[in-house]
Amino acid sequence: MNYTKLVSFSWREITRCKARSITSILGYFISIMIFSVIITLISFSEQALTNVLSNTGTHFISYKPLCCGLPYIKPSDQRFVANGIPSQPMPISLLKKIKNIPEVLEASPYLLYKIRDKKRENDFTIGGFDITSSTTVGNTSCALTDITAGRFINVGDTVSVMLEESYSITNGFTVGQKIIIGDITLTIIGIVNPGVRPAKADVYMLFSTAEKIIGRQLNAPVQDIMNIVLIESANANVHYKAMSEVNRIMGKESLISTYGCFKPASGAMNINKKVLGFLFLLVFVFVVIIALKNQYSSLIERKHDLGVLSAIGWSNKKIIGMIFCESVLQIGIGGIAAAVLFPILISVLPLQSILETTEVINLFSAWYVFFLGLLTVSIAGL
Repeated sequence: MNYTKLVSFSWREITRCKARSITSILGYFISIMIFSVIITLISFSEQALTNVLSNTGTHFISYKPLCCGLPYIKPSDQRFVANGIPSQPMPISLLKKIKNIPEVLEASPYLLYKIRDKKRENDFTIGGFDITSSTTVGNTSCALTDITAGRFINVGDTVSVMLEESYSITNGFTVGQKIIIGDITLTIIGIVNPGVRPAKADVYMLFSTAEKIIGRQLNAPVQDIMNIVLIESANANVHYKAMSEVNRIMGKESLISTYGCFKPASGAMNINKKVLGFLFLLVFVFVVIIALKNQYSSLIERKHDLGVLSAIGWSNKKIIGMIFCESVLQIGIGGIAAAVLFPILISVLPLQSILETTEVINLFSAWYVFFLGLLTVSIAGL
């Protein structure tokens, strides 16, 4: 069979019956566009929702309740606290094992210590954190967005502190004043209102500053220890696994304080993925039906013409080959037209405004969906 002549006959047939050919090409074009645009929009919507929900409630703290006396601390001085109860100091080397857990995004040390204010006859807590671990600190202790006056603490602020808003108001402290904690004079550089956080304190400072103050309280050097681990899970779906793995490393006596909202967030993401899969299948079937109907209608319309070709000596194989070539050419033209319009349509559509999100559409994923749509329509038509 001369394939060059077959392609030539196919093209001649396409140009001879312009109305029928344009209808077929338009059908393939519409099918590809419907699949590509709808699936891209659904995928973009699902990604935007996942990005919002994936980090909902994925923060927690891990600690050990104080169960026995420590050899280097007097019982009366054991004032490390966590979640409102006395807690056990732990070696900071545990962090390395926790960070190696695949489900853990970030982990950092925290010192939460209760100090007696002899002047005011009350207790207050100091919280020392690693300023470089912004995710865990911001979600479990205090964040830059919690500032109500002054500024947030920086790496070099070793003699500076931030005060929790209600504590500062109750005791009459303001930004710029000096405060003496453990015989160390510190400058108040900021006031924060963190709301409900599992590692909330009255006074916030750098981890090294907290080590120095606590060391003076205990009359012993405080180094390479922590009494709370601040942890951020990779996402809501693996949050429970992350907590289980941290418990395994910390020991059976360890406790965890977290937010319960990770459960509905995880459930919502799972439901959304199932809906996305169902919609994908629905659009896939719809596009296949359109392509099949388009090709079938074309064949029925040409029944007489095909009979004539058979009568003048064309073999079934040659007739099928010509129809196949016509389909390839029509799908190709429709695909090229869709490839030109698709990126224009995606770039023009105000997706961020429609979905009220700041997410940017992934062009690689969009093109992947387009070629998947082209392949689907091609298979259905051929």
